[in-house]
Amino acid sequence: MKSLLPEASTSPLVAALYGHLEATIYLVQVALKLEWTIFSRLVAVLMFFTMAYISYILITLRHGRHPLMIWEKLGKPVVKNFRPWTFARLLNNSDPYARSIDMRVSTFSRGFCTAIMRYKKTARGLLTASSDYTLPSDLEEGRHEIKTEVVVKDRMLDTVAIGYLVWSIETKEA
Repeated sequence: MKSLLPEASTSPLVAALYGHLEATIYLVQVALKLEWTIFSRLVAVLMFFTMAYISYILITLRHGRHPLMIWEKLGKPVVKNFRPWTFARLLNNSDPYARSIDMRVSTFSRGFCTAIMRYKKTARGLLTASSDYTLPSDLEEGRHEIKTEVVVKDRMLDTVAIGYLVWSIETKEA
């Protein structure tokens, strides 16, 4: 190993420091060469198990009808980073409207949901939407269809699209 320090050093302490630095760099290089195989295999195995677990979740929860329960099951540490993508895939399978937009849910709790939606086929940029709706208190027991108008706006708050959703709600006695 060739030294980086000139021959006519002014201090033995500086020479010892440079020697220690060179030995440390050489030791790190050797460790990386020897341990790279183990490290790369570990990363590959972790990626494989993560993808296998996500596939397992997609298969087992694909017919789920309770979005909040599905969202909470996706809160495990292994899939937390993939939670918005996985939830969007599961939502696409159960809701045909969600399939037409690229929606990523960031927060979801009882009565509150935050999501980013983008059109898949057009390049108008990010679209965001929020909804606040309270069911009428005078609903009788049985099946009801409630029509809702959804206004989609872009970042500049220009109206991009207006959609009408018909919610089919079945009420029961409390």
